[in-house]
Amino acid sequence: MKRPTSPRPLDLIALFACLGTLACWSTGPIFIKLLTGPLDGWTQNALRYTVGCLALLPWLAYQGYQQKLSPGLWRKALWPTIPNILMQSLWALGFYHADPGLLTLITKTNVLWIVAFSAWLFPDERDMLKRSGFWLGLILAMAGVAGVALGDHEQHVGGSWLAYVIPLCSALFGSIYAVSVRASLRSVNARQGFAAVSIYTTVIMWGLTFIMGDPSSCLSMAPSGWFYVIFSGLTAIALGHSLYYVAIRRLGATIPSLFILAQPFFVLVLSYLIFSEQFTHTQLAFGILLLIGAGSAIWTQQHLKKQ
Repeated sequence: MKRPTSPRPLDLIALFACLGTLACWSTGPIFIKLLTGPLDGWTQNALRYTVGCLALLPWLAYQGYQQKLSPGLWRKALWPTIPNILMQSLWALGFYHADPGLLTLITKTNVLWIVAFSAWLFPDERDMLKRSGFWLGLILAMAGVAGVALGDHEQHVGGSWLAYVIPLCSALFGSIYAVSVRASLRSVNARQGFAAVSIYTTVIMWGLTFIMGDPSSCLSMAPSGWFYVIFSGLTAIALGHSLYYVAIRRLGATIPSLFILAQPFFVLVLSYLIFSEQFTHTQLAFGILLLIGAGSAIWTQQHLKKQ
């Protein structure tokens, strides 16, 4: 992904892109949870990614017809594909053990992993490890995760330890995916890169579905289930990522990332209305602490880049 050399102020287009990304990614977890009834995690992942992939394919084909594809696109897109598959697989499977609000909140720890991996792999960001803001953010976020888990007195979805381990692992692989996109696709058009990764991911997802899932279950799925698949594939995958790239191009990475930190609260509101999910007061307090820690890491990273 190419970095914007001089991010512009928050104009209407940038604001719409940030809010649109937040809306798309806040409704996605709700539809994934609704699909845990008729489908297994592997099948719904394959179906949703197929919809998102098909939505992006005509544009990518047109880019190819116009001979505007970035050099080495298909080779470079292979590297982020594996961590993306691991992240997406764990993300979907997590909804069979946790409610949307809790799962979305825990996965925000990916911000810390992204900053840490960036500092390790990219020399220009290595000074991050010397910044007190990063370590403060790490401590606050980890304390937040521990507090959310210990405050789970109401035993969300049976209180399974998998409700915390799966999203934490998904966040880890999500950060590897983000860093690999930066390392491998930095000279590639961002939307082309995501479209190519989506194609690879869809093909491999179907292979995993036939091995570990039950693809025949979609044949008996109600029309409402198909609506959930199509709508979430178009919004959370195709539209959400496209808007996110627009926001990053116009504003840089920091402001859009801070916008996305509000996602767990919107997901929790929707999950409360639909699934009656509730956080205890302790969980809410530590959840806010987790997000403050993640925000501190983002802000410290941005401050480092400006120096």
